[in-house]
Amino acid sequence: FSSQLESPSQKIKFGFKYQTPKSKIQKNPTTTNFQPLSILTVELHINTRPDFVPDPLVDQVSAIFYKFQIDSNSFNNKPPISNTGIFLLDLQNENIYNSFSNLTTIPIGQYTDELQMIKDLANLVQFIDPDILTGYEIHSYSWGSLIERSQGVLTFH
Repeated sequence: FSSQLESPSQKIKFGFKYQTPKSKIQKNPTTTNFQPLSILTVELHINTRPDFVPDPLVDQVSAIFYKFQIDSNSFNNKPPISNTGIFLLDLQNENIYNSFSNLTTIPIGQYTDELQMIKDLANLVQFIDPDILTGYEIHSYSWGSLIERSQGVLTFH
């Protein structure tokens, strides 16, 4: 049997057919502009029924935790809002807000309506206009669960 591949020679090291250029590639100092990325991370807290995984059609969102990062000067190095926050649902006025606010200095928004809490998150997403949305299991739990709940139960599109 004969091979159709050429064997490496002494002139072509490691068998590469094309050699890399001898000069080093350098960045042009006049092109320092780059396109920054913004990232929004969202996590949900959902109280579920015993021994069940969260079901967006049954279990309500109790809290939304968010953090965003913007690598640009679009807000002149200081965004007009905190880059970390909590949206907290307190339907029965159980003073959950007081419990949370004693534990952290992160801004907390208190809500008595789940739909309004999700609408405020949507407003935050529109305001920040992130390039990347992240979360834990984004299709099943964080973003996916939030979208499924808002469309299926709360009729928010």
